[in-house]
Amino acid sequence: MLKILIRKQLLDTFSFAAKNRKTGKMRDTAGTLIHLILLGLIIYVAGRLFYKLSADYVAFLGMSDFAWLLFAALGLIATGVAIAGSIFSSYSELYQARDNEFLLSMPIKPGVIVASRIIGCYVLCLMLEAIIIMPAFIALWKNGSIGFLVAAMEILSLLIYPVVALLVSSLFGWIIGTINTKLSSRWRNLSILVLSMALVLLYILFFSKAVKTLMGATGGRKIFTYLFKTILYPAKLFGEACAGEWKSFLLLLLICIVATVIMFMLVSATFNRIETASRGVGGKTFKEKKLKNSSASGALLKKEFLRYKSSNAYLFRSSLGTILMIVLIIAALFRWDSLRDTAANVATLGSDRFVAIAGAWLCFMIGLNTQSASSLSLEGKNLWILETLPVDGRTILAGKLKFHVYVNFIPVLICDILLILLLKPGTKGSMLLILGTLAFLGLCAGLGLLADMIFPKYDWVSESKAVKHSASTAISRFGSWALLAAAFAIYHKLPEGWLLSHYFMIVIVAAFFLDAVLILLIKSRSRSVFMKA
Repeated sequence: MLKILIRKQLLDTFSFAAKNRKTGKMRDTAGTLIHLILLGLIIYVAGRLFYKLSADYVAFLGMSDFAWLLFAALGLIATGVAIAGSIFSSYSELYQARDNEFLLSMPIKPGVIVASRIIGCYVLCLMLEAIIIMPAFIALWKNGSIGFLVAAMEILSLLIYPVVALLVSSLFGWIIGTINTKLSSRWRNLSILVLSMALVLLYILFFSKAVKTLMGATGGRKIFTYLFKTILYPAKLFGEACAGEWKSFLLLLLICIVATVIMFMLVSATFNRIETASRGVGGKTFKEKKLKNSSASGALLKKEFLRYKSSNAYLFRSSLGTILMIVLIIAALFRWDSLRDTAANVATLGSDRFVAIAGAWLCFMIGLNTQSASSLSLEGKNLWILETLPVDGRTILAGKLKFHVYVNFIPVLICDILLILLLKPGTKGSMLLILGTLAFLGLCAGLGLLADMIFPKYDWVSESKAVKHSASTAISRFGSWALLAAAFAIYHKLPEGWLLSHYFMIVIVAAFFLDAVLILLIKSRSRSVFMKA
């Protein structure tokens, strides 16, 4: 039974190339090949990027006694990417899959269900880490005389090390699941969101304070020794194993096996209780309220907010940028004096240039949000309900578009105000910053919704599949970032003499023009989504 569940989990993850998520039918050979070629191209571009970044360091450190430090650093980067890619979806993968109740009703042990879910998360972590670490291995094999045993140890270490990210994400999912059983169903998701942001904020403040204290007390050299002997010890073992230290490899293997067994026993022992408890709904007392009339667009917008609040996967995975902005806003309030001094020091580099850099980082965080890119896919098999409503399809899509803008508008505006207070760019620079970020917000909302209309994913089993593992979210994020990078690339190609503020105006006008084009495309394609005008 474990093999069947693992096979089902992997097929569900990688069936995007062979199955049309919109119609549920299998693709033809040409469609499958196109999707596989696109996937291979993305992997190649990412791998090529990390190959270029690591090739020089491999040539310098690969054959020295500090080779372990290079692979330890790459391991830390890969672990961070893998954790970011799986930590917010681990809870929904484990406890919110639609077939959990069906599987529990069958004579299947909870441990078997948990094992299949965890292995699916492990494959995701392995793919993300391999894209980052494997190019460094290839560069090392090309530039140095590496023996077969060392190469084999590197491959085995790569297969073992993703367990670290898997354990962190699984532990986070278990903690969220345990908390869910203790909270009221009405405020459950909001409480988890606040708790998660508080933990991230405390981690940032604690880590920055610890680094500052250690740097002042012991110097920059000893801080690495301290970190690699404590919280970064698995990365140190991974680096030494890749450098050929078989003792470190065996110790890393032992630690990962023991930690995995403990985590598996913990999750399996509590899976049935958490799964059944999370499905319950508390009783409600009837309270008479005056019935208020609402417009169709207002009711649809309220529906989007209620769906957003009721889904952990939707709340966390589609709002990474908003969560990061809120955390940074709170952190900025704690560190306001030091930030103001830093801003005063860099003001000599040019106010317009620094405002452009700060605005670009804010736009990058805006691009992380994918509410509109998954709102249509989350309708799933209930899409027929929207099709039967006496409402025009364009009104339904407009509600999803407005929802994306409303959710992100206030955090973006607060970040703009804080940047204006810090950088003091003047009236003109302030207006350009606000208009530019708002135009980019509308661009991300329109691009995400249009991508979800073209590449929907209605046949999801877990909501995280629609929110995270879908073509629409990838197009929304990487497409918006590509447009942002293109704007900066074009500026650097312009002849000398161009004022940065004038170029900003042109970019903002172009962004609003793209917003209008996307809205027109969404209206024109509404018939293809809903079977009515």
